[in-house]
Amino acid sequence: MVVHLLVLLWCLSGWTLLLGTSASLLRPRTQSVFDRFLHCLSLPLSITKGRILIHIIVHHIVILPLAAYLWTIDEILFASYRTSHISKPVIVLSVPRAGSSSFHRTLALDPNLITPCTSEIVMPFICVNIILHYLQDRFPSFLNRIENILKKLNGVTQDVEDRHPISLFSPEADDVLLGEWHWVAVGAIRTFPVLHHWWEHYNFSSFNSRERDRILSFHSSVCKKVLYLRGDSGGGNGMKRLLLRSHLSPCIDDFKKLYPDAAFIGIFRNPVDVLRSFAGLSDIVIYSATGVRMLQPLHHHTTGEKSKFIHRDSKCSVIDKTNLKTWPDGMQVILDDMMRREARLHSESIGFRTGKITFQQFKDDPIASIKTLYQQVGLEVRDDFVLNITQRLDTHWEYKKEHQYQNPTFSEMGVDEDQFLSMPGVKLYSSMLNGATRS
Repeated sequence: MVVHLLVLLWCLSGWTLLLGTSASLLRPRTQSVFDRFLHCLSLPLSITKGRILIHIIVHHIVILPLAAYLWTIDEILFASYRTSHISKPVIVLSVPRAGSSSFHRTLALDPNLITPCTSEIVMPFICVNIILHYLQDRFPSFLNRIENILKKLNGVTQDVEDRHPISLFSPEADDVLLGEWHWVAVGAIRTFPVLHHWWEHYNFSSFNSRERDRILSFHSSVCKKVLYLRGDSGGGNGMKRLLLRSHLSPCIDDFKKLYPDAAFIGIFRNPVDVLRSFAGLSDIVIYSATGVRMLQPLHHHTTGEKSKFIHRDSKCSVIDKTNLKTWPDGMQVILDDMMRREARLHSESIGFRTGKITFQQFKDDPIASIKTLYQQVGLEVRDDFVLNITQRLDTHWEYKKEHQYQNPTFSEMGVDEDQFLSMPGVKLYSSMLNGATRS
């Protein structure tokens, strides 16, 4: 009886904070929760249904009240974080799997930049991160054991890490922030892989203004916390600048309003390679977290020991985003939209700085390509930054050689390559890529 009362008190107190204080920024989007719950009810009894129900229950009874308490501690003990000013941020805005992770982690070696790490995104609490940094300095082996436990609980398997290495202190993309806490944007797919909801949850422009403002305020607050924790002066050149890696393409206009002095930079890659890598990583990540196979064949025949995917209609001229039939269809629609927005950002840049390089340029000569990019947006490449890049390169490429993997082919996905490349956003992106390559 006492335990039941304590649990009830825990939930009531936590949800009082979530409804009546700035901790309300943490609350998931109501429509996302509703969609998720209804989807779960529609499923037959299965392991997947159990996983979703357990995640919803634990999230609302344990995680959200705990998060509200931790957020409130920050508001009491570290209230001055709200006065942090995000000045001249550098925003890497890119489609997923365009080489943005390696690019971002290389830029994070610049001593003049500060970028959110995984711990600050999945646990956006100053009080928690102070403890984590202390443990990292004093008891690294103990923290490593905690990190491994957290990875197992969150379905981060070795297959996932081979494609996308993850660490509490590695730089991370901001779409993970909104995917983890609000079940929106591209990051929502990890815990809510439901095709017919994906476009709506990705597309911020469909949200009402109050909900959109709340989610973006949460994003901005977390960025201020990062600056508060690590925003010391940058080697005599003034305060360090925030570096973000964002896949939040529908938020480009919001970022322009929030940060009118921002520099937007991008890395462009062959769309065919982007789609194949996006499909490969998504399939592994979602399967590890939920047991759902995104590239499960609809119809297949056996050739020897290999099963080939056959698309229902690979020659359809237009993929209707409101009536998606397969995950590869959904991936094409999302990438087409993201590529269109990213290409327009660079082609219509008026009043703010933009710069871009290609994945191949970065791979061939990281230092030269970054110097070119920095020149485009008015940043300085310091000697200590070049030294940091040089020291990292050997380790990075050795890792790539050691962890080999195969991405699905277009045939295995049931995707018509010509159709994909003829999509309006993909064509615009390809044109921008070709222009960057020639320059």
